[in-house]
Amino acid sequence: MMAVTRLMIVGSLLYAALWPGSWARAEDADPLRGDQWSLDLIGAPCAWQVSQGRREVIVALIDSGVDLQHPDLLGRLLPGRDFVDGDDDPSDANGHGTH
Repeated sequence: MMAVTRLMIVGSLLYAALWPGSWARAEDADPLRGDQWSLDLIGAPCAWQVSQGRREVIVALIDSGVDLQHPDLLGRLLPGRDFVDGDDDPSDANGHGTH
């Protein structure tokens, strides 16, 4: 409902109503969702009501590295540059990156 209210404020909504039924949300299917407390802090669930993104969108990450075997990242990483170690391997060498 918060997403509907926000759309009404910016004048982008012609009609909105709450659907009385229920359905599974994509976030409910993620077995790691319970560990991702930061998503609630940034309001991600509200944003997902508006859009859940598209595969064409590329997100760049600047951190100490990533866990290449993380279930959410398998098959989704593109080649890049590791500015921590100065090579092309994005693996996290100090344990701060992907959780």
